[in-house]
Amino acid sequence: MRIKYFSCPVNISVGDKVAYMLLLTVATDIAGRFLYRINQIVTSYICIHMYHIVKVKENSNYSWKDKYYTNQYVQIHFERKQKMTDIVIQGIYGRMGHALIEKIAARQDCRVVAGVDREAGKVGDIPVYAGFEGLPKVDAIIDFSSPAGAVAAVQYGAVHGVPCVICSTGLSAEDETVLEDASAKTPIFRSANMSLGVNVLIELARQATRVLSGEFDIEIVEKHHHNKLDAPSGTALMIADAINAEAGNSYEYVYDRSQVRQKRGAKELGISSVRGGGIVGEHDVLFCGPEEVLTLSHSAGSRGVFADGAVQAALYVAGREPGYYTMADLLRGKLPCV
Repeated sequence: MRIKYFSCPVNISVGDKVAYMLLLTVATDIAGRFLYRINQIVTSYICIHMYHIVKVKENSNYSWKDKYYTNQYVQIHFERKQKMTDIVIQGIYGRMGHALIEKIAARQDCRVVAGVDREAGKVGDIPVYAGFEGLPKVDAIIDFSSPAGAVAAVQYGAVHGVPCVICSTGLSAEDETVLEDASAKTPIFRSANMSLGVNVLIELARQATRVLSGEFDIEIVEKHHHNKLDAPSGTALMIADAINAEAGNSYEYVYDRSQVRQKRGAKELGISSVRGGGIVGEHDVLFCGPEEVLTLSHSAGSRGVFADGAVQAALYVAGREPGYYTMADLLRGKLPCV
């Protein structure tokens, strides 16, 4: 809110002008005291710029000049009621489910109202359902489950108008088609990796491909914990797809060279998987030249980075129009290259 100016009436004496300004000052003071009193019920700050304009009569002619006195700032603290986003976690019993519960519990703008998993039960005070039927009204679903679970989530979301954040990996082309069809009816946010750093890595890989493709061989190595079911990882495929798109879809993905005895093809894009221990997630992109190697690497220190991204995505799509959203939409404005 901005008050541009107050002006004194024309043709009044100097004494009247002084009285007018005193009255204005008192009124401003009263307003300031009143605004201070509502300090307990506010959350945002508004600056009111009070501009005092005094009309000055010069000689015997009415020639007016504006004189601006020092701006007076009144700070108002509004305690606006913040909208709470109600979230359902599918895969709540898993590691990512627990990471999401921990991250959301530390926030003031969202909460977990229910979970969906293989069996009904409870996680603390959070009710867990064995399916989507019977769920309370929610603002978003975050899915860290399986391809079948992801499809079930978007089908439910399409019918009930619930935005879905799909983070599960290993989806088939048919599964992806179901997601795209559902996006015509509800917002669908899709990413195999919710980390900001990984998505910066993908953009750097694109730029390196633009410069080095054709002269350097490209290999991707991904490493994950021994409980991960799919290989290669969804993130490795995201990186490969970005590189291939930059190169005009000229590469052929190669996952296993054990069955052939031949030189590496110039248009091969090798993708290797390592499974062991408790590795959260590591991805290396190697650009191998005749006498030098450029390596782009990302390592996740904890599952918290993925949970943070998933929560941001849920808040981003909640209340948006139906459509298919990705990390590029969420990061637009943060990365000038996106």
